[in-house]
Amino acid sequence: MVEGSMNKKWYEQTWVIVLFLIFFWPVGLFLMWRFADWKKAVKTIVTVVISAYFVICIIIGIVMMAFIFNAFSEQSSLSNADPIGIEDELDQDDIGSILDEETEWDLDEEADDTEEVASDDHADSAEGFSRLEDLTLHFDDRDWQVGFEDEQPGVMMREYVVDGESVEAWTELVTAQFFPDLQGIDSAEFVDLMKESMEGDATGKLEWNVFNEKEDGLMYEFILTEDELYGDQHEVARVIEADDGLFILHYAIMEAPMSDEHHKQWVDRLGKATVKN
Repeated sequence: MVEGSMNKKWYEQTWVIVLFLIFFWPVGLFLMWRFADWKKAVKTIVTVVISAYFVICIIIGIVMMAFIFNAFSEQSSLSNADPIGIEDELDQDDIGSILDEETEWDLDEEADDTEEVASDDHADSAEGFSRLEDLTLHFDDRDWQVGFEDEQPGVMMREYVVDGESVEAWTELVTAQFFPDLQGIDSAEFVDLMKESMEGDATGKLEWNVFNEKEDGLMYEFILTEDELYGDQHEVARVIEADDGLFILHYAIMEAPMSDEHHKQWVDRLGKATVKN
């Protein structure tokens, strides 16, 4: 992927990415991982910090809601200790009995609601962290290994390299990404944004092609040659729209263009990738 440029789009600017990270972190995380010229260690730290902050906010919110509810229940009990308009119809024992039943029912309902929210959050978190496990990739008969992975709420990524290579020095690279906060995003619009970004970044010759468009996604590829900063490379990618997010699968090779047979093989492999619902 091409990164870095003297003339960046507004959404690629560092200050814009930082603002999104502060005020709308799902988009900020996506922009950071896609456009920021930061080291992977920095991106990982930022993702972990934001995720921790998000979890802490949820916990504080639940505690505050419980505190407010208890305060409201106590105030309600005090204000209804001598209810106006019914003291002539009900004696004090009947009134106390009704208040006790209402308070007990309200507290039980609030406890059930709190437990349900906590369970939903836990289930969503567990599902999010394991979502890449629901992706089935297809490789050739060489030994491919995970060279880098980062699974956090908001963005998840795994990079695979051939045995003997690394993500810092590779000739071929397979990348799987999942963005759980991009559900409902049209894959064509997503690819158009990537194309616009790359056209602004590239100083060499860039060829772009979109194909295999379907209801649940599409495939695209680019060929970059004669660039001042980056070596010749050819990438084939597939975007898969899921109900809970967006999957992007990439195969890149430091060769441009790749042979027709090699191209066909990796288009077929990416096309056979499946995602469990």
